[in-house]
Amino acid sequence: MDAKSKWIDQIHRYLQGEMDAAEEAHFQQSCQQDPQIEEWLEEERQFVYILKNGFHRQWIHEQFSSLNRMVTKRSAYPGSRLVKTSKEWLAHIAVAATVALLVSLVAFWSFNQLYIRPNKMGYVDLRRAIDNIQRSQDALMNDIHHKRPTNPGTYGGTGFLISENGYLVTNYHVVQRADSIYVQDNKGNAYKAELVFQDPHVDLAVLKIMDSSFCMNKSLPYKLSPAEAPLGEQVFTLGYPKDEIVYGEGYISSETGYRDDSTAYQLSIPVNPGNSGGPLFDSRGRIIGIISGKQGESDRIAFAIKASYLKAILDSLPHDFNKRHLLYSRSSTSYRQSSRENRVAQLQQLKDYVMMVKVYN
Repeated sequence: MDAKSKWIDQIHRYLQGEMDAAEEAHFQQSCQQDPQIEEWLEEERQFVYILKNGFHRQWIHEQFSSLNRMVTKRSAYPGSRLVKTSKEWLAHIAVAATVALLVSLVAFWSFNQLYIRPNKMGYVDLRRAIDNIQRSQDALMNDIHHKRPTNPGTYGGTGFLISENGYLVTNYHVVQRADSIYVQDNKGNAYKAELVFQDPHVDLAVLKIMDSSFCMNKSLPYKLSPAEAPLGEQVFTLGYPKDEIVYGEGYISSETGYRDDSTAYQLSIPVNPGNSGGPLFDSRGRIIGIISGKQGESDRIAFAIKASYLKAILDSLPHDFNKRHLLYSRSSTSYRQSSRENRVAQLQQLKDYVMMVKVYN
């Protein structure tokens, strides 16, 4: 396989908008460092432009110009009959029109296969667009006393507490380029939060609730699973694809994620925009992953970052973090049964620790 073949898949994904923020930044850096990759990218971009704008137009014009020259040349011969030439002219028009139609259909099919259809089956992150109007931070600072903002936000996702003193985890793509961040619990209480740690390559971020009014007197009702979950493991999640918490259940359908990504699981579980950053629990109530995206328009093919990568982040936090209170502390508890009655009681406790993340930019 030549060098271009190795890069062409990434170039297609970049042009189709399938890359997450970390992949896109890495790809752009590669283009800056290697002019050859930049040249291939430009070739593909031009190819897409030609397909979009109908490359067959020039071909059709050339065909009709050729026919016109042929008719003019034939009519110049002595004894040529105008009627016969007209019939031939109409026949050539019909053939040219048919060929032009076929070329158009082929062009549309090629563009659809290469650049439209893959988008429908590609990776889609699950950040929820609350309002597409971009807002400045100054317009949002009318809540001086850190009360719940009346502005609904620009984007929304989910986060979950990893300590009793207000640290929580979400996806990096949820809070990327945020001017300000609020988190809201299932009772409607909103708190100002700040981004204190991020890892774009793993797509995880740590937030800290800054409001002094926040208080969580109970220990966390969950902990990180010490091992990767097996194929077929029954799982469930809590998240905010709408303005109230939503429960979903399913199972692990593959031990690798999108395009065989070893850092993630593939799940058969219903998720929607807004679920990004939500916890993925196993049947015992242990956190085994963080919901991050889904496959195209599919309703039940989702992906979750494995909990081992979250643990690595927690282990690498700066020394000024109070690590005694973090998620993997011994005080954390988990359920050891998976009956339906127990699950209902379990959810009543868990939902107090899963929050909506509101991003303003």
